Amino acid sequence: MAPDVLTATASARSAAIADLLDALEVLVDTYRELPECERERRFSADAERITGELALLLSTTRSRLSSTFERRGPGA
Repeated sequence: MAPDVLTATASARSAAIADLLDALEVLVDTYRELPECERERRFSADAERITGELALLLSTTRSRLSSTFERRGPGA
């Protein structure tokens, strides 16, 4: 495989991970900013939303990583 293809693949994979970490940071910051006395209630109330959002982020990232890997082709 040509070096520029390897660089493009590495860049695409790196971008997918960077996007995942950025999205996680936004989610964490949203809940970290809650006053301590509100956290338990909000965590409980938003549990499905939080876990759903995490699942979507992980699935999307996994899909992006898989698509960059598959473009390399077998035996590459």
